Amino acid sequence: MAAEETSLRIKHFLDAAKGMSASEFIERHPSHVMVVVGSVAQTDGEFLTRAAASIADFAQMKSALQLDPNARVFLVEKRPDANPYSKMIIIGRAPNCDISLPRSEVSKMHAFVTWTDAPEGKTFMIVDGKSRNGTWIANTKLPPNTPRPLQNGDLIGLGRTVGLHYYNPAGFFSALSKMTGS
Repeated sequence: MAAEETSLRIKHFLDAAKGMSASEFIERHPSHVMVVVGSVAQTDGEFLTRAAASIADFAQMKSALQLDPNARVFLVEKRPDANPYSKMIIIGRAPNCDISLPRSEVSKMHAFVTWTDAPEGKTFMIVDGKSRNGTWIANTKLPPNTPRPLQNGDLIGLGRTVGLHYYNPAGFFSALSKMTGS
């Protein structure tokens, strides 16, 4: 299955959120999400085409980026029959990844998300899968095979050219509300 078929556009969620309260939206859309940031969200572009831009400067990049209504949104959940790893949500360039990003700087199995279940909900953690170009949170390169808890709004770098914003359901609704000015 192609990556485009496993993701939705932010426009879909903007339309769904119109006229809903936060609790209504969360009830209808309870999944955590990862939003592709920059022009990598388009099928024919490269992320941050300015030659001097580098994902290593996350603070500057995060403040400069706004969510694009055409950006791809991936649900942070297992795709049925995608791969044999039932307790990992695989992020990578391979088509059988749960979150497939076919970019040359993304390793086949670049990173993965694991979780712990608790009465108050799931806690998601990201792990670099010994990728060639590294996985970053803010200005910090993650050591391979070391879980790092994800926080709402985290900007995840896969190598130096692919970025994902991580949102819990309430944070995603808030980001959508800011886009619409409501």
